[in-house]
Amino acid sequence: MESDTLFKETFSKYSTVKDKFDSLYIFVIRKLSLEDSHEKISKMIAIIDSMSDGKKKAYLKNRLHNFREYLKTNYKPESLINGIFMVNDNVEFESLVPYYVQTLDMFSHNKLSHQYGSEYPLEWLKELLLDREYINVLKIKNNDITHTKMNSTKKMNVYTNTVKSMDLNKIILERIPKGEPYLIHGVSASLKNYADKNAVLVSTSELTDEIILKAMANVKNIKFHTELTDVLNKLLDPKMENKIVFGKDIQSCIKNGLLKILFCTEAIHKKTSNIPEHFKNFEIKIIKPIEKGDIAEVLEKDYGGAIGIKYY
Repeated sequence: MESDTLFKETFSKYSTVKDKFDSLYIFVIRKLSLEDSHEKISKMIAIIDSMSDGKKKAYLKNRLHNFREYLKTNYKPESLINGIFMVNDNVEFESLVPYYVQTLDMFSHNKLSHQYGSEYPLEWLKELLLDREYINVLKIKNNDITHTKMNSTKKMNVYTNTVKSMDLNKIILERIPKGEPYLIHGVSASLKNYADKNAVLVSTSELTDEIILKAMANVKNIKFHTELTDVLNKLLDPKMENKIVFGKDIQSCIKNGLLKILFCTEAIHKKTSNIPEHFKNFEIKIIKPIEKGDIAEVLEKDYGGAIGIKYY
């Protein structure tokens, strides 16, 4: 079964659950001992203990204490814990299927990850388990260089070295696979005159992860612009014309399970939240504006903000 479909089928039942105090936790644990799990959760409880709001503090501490006890009850001291734990008044267990594990292993991701909210942070979980895209990031500080791969939920250190003679062109050739996006930033004399049209961004100052991820999002947006432009160029192509749908035909295709891809504006994307989960078996590609008059504006003005591609 396709990973995206499996995720929806597994976790859609949690999408309507709500609670107070940002107290719905998701824990993703893999190959972690019971003792280490206990220690990490205890540290979280200790942090909560410093809260000034007594009612909230007691509520959250009780929630995490119950989860810690759940692990103690259900796992032997010598066992390694693997699973996704949806923590509410009760704890629900979901399996870490091979695809999820492989995604995490690609980034040598932490043995314990967690997120929380007044609703289950399912979008975070989806990105964590399914998103394998990344941007290569090279950080230069004088003669020190670090190469990481990162996306919105995962970050992996690939390479660290001290280089006496900083030849960036050679380093890029050796470190960055051909065709993969990369960003380079930091403080070094070697960066001042460095230019590469294949780089997403070259910065002579250190950038935060937030700025780097915005640059990555722009790369994805440009890619979607290119794909949608290609679709529009094939409107009269006999092989494609019956696969491209607009307006009410999109709704009909969704209901009949025929829609493969939906290109849409952010406004239309928000409306897709009203579509029942069992109908969401298609990929959504959000087209965000880059400049005035671009394909995002054409999509909005000429096509009502959405164009669909059918399976056949």
